[in-house]
Amino acid sequence: MSGQVPLSGSGTIKLQGDTFIMKGDGLEVYCDGTTRWTVDTAAEECYIEGVKEGGLDYEANPALIVGAVDKAFKLKKTVSTTFNGQKVTQAVLEPATKDGNITELSLMLTAVKKPAGLLVNTSDGNVITVTVKDFALTPATTREAFSFDTKKLNKNYFITDLR
Repeated sequence: MSGQVPLSGSGTIKLQGDTFIMKGDGLEVYCDGTTRWTVDTAAEECYIEGVKEGGLDYEANPALIVGAVDKAFKLKKTVSTTFNGQKVTQAVLEPATKDGNITELSLMLTAVKKPAGLLVNTSDGNVITVTVKDFALTPATTREAFSFDTKKLNKNYFITDLR
């Protein structure tokens, strides 16, 4: 992320519709579409939050945009460009509603229409850059596969349930 406070990180994400598992830099986030568990392994904390249907937080979890482009955004234009050393088609999108912090989104697609990354511009001047280094399609699984069992955590974890 570039802007007022530059940040960087890396990790993996598994997406299926409005469900996901994101792991990286000591943080694990699980979401089964109705509940989100955020596990901070360094701090030994777990936050549990309810997720409203259709209310996933694209700003906090930009990778979710890939699965919701058609619902949350509308196409503004497409251009040919390069991203991370690859020739890509840049689909410039704008939010379908103006109630969030995202002002513009650019989805980078390779020649075979695989995601290469995205750029998220926010109203506070930040730019979130997500680079996709590897992308694979796998068979669909159940929503339960994206849930998290807090009983797996050791007794030192502090669990905050905000549902």
